[in-house]
Amino acid sequence: MVRFLVRTVALLLLAAAFAALVVDGVRSIAVSRIVVTAFGETIYRLLPHHFPLLQPAVEQRFHPLVWDPFLLSVFLAPGWLVLAVLGVLLYWAARPRASQVGFSSR
Repeated sequence: MVRFLVRTVALLLLAAAFAALVVDGVRSIAVSRIVVTAFGETIYRLLPHHFPLLQPAVEQRFHPLVWDPFLLSVFLAPGWLVLAVLGVLLYWAARPRASQVGFSSR
């Protein structure tokens, strides 16, 4: 049951990545130059009041190095790429186990 839910979330993330890629492509065609929407910009548009509180919370709860090199680079990456990587990792984690050929299952 859990594997099914994780695979469903993974497929939804992959669909969202494809939609974000299409949106960036349409914007690029409209302005005749390459437009890439950063993942942090998308999160800020979704959560405008909570996003500024994220940095102090991460720095206090974990460590300042978690924010600056790691999360900051994730937030500056293209949104479609972050969603696609998360989707692929979740899909890979929930893959069915390979059957062992030649061994008894008893």
